[in-house]
Amino acid sequence: MKKEKNAVDEYKEIFVKLHRYQHHGSNNLIALLSRYLRKKAEYMVTYIDLVSERSGVQATSRITTTNADIMKPVVVEMVRIDKGMKPNSKDIDAAWDAFISDYRNHKIEL
Repeated sequence: MKKEKNAVDEYKEIFVKLHRYQHHGSNNLIALLSRYLRKKAEYMVTYIDLVSERSGVQATSRITTTNADIMKPVVVEMVRIDKGMKPNSKDIDAAWDAFISDYRNHKIEL
């Protein structure tokens, strides 16, 4: 039986996806989120604009996906848009910690 993902697992998965996208050449919010949303192009521009505005991260600025000051607010806003609610900050922190631990221990497949 497949284990159901909890919020921390879901948020960690977003951090990992964005990190993989950056590893393969997506270095700003526009490129990262365009890749994340590839099948939802009808609202891509609005989504990117909202995440950028609400997170305070300029859409064209170079991003390092291992920078918590950048990535946590971005993922918070992505979840807020995707789920219609602001995620619990403890869940975001736990997801970030799990992502960074895996990153530092070379457990993320790129």
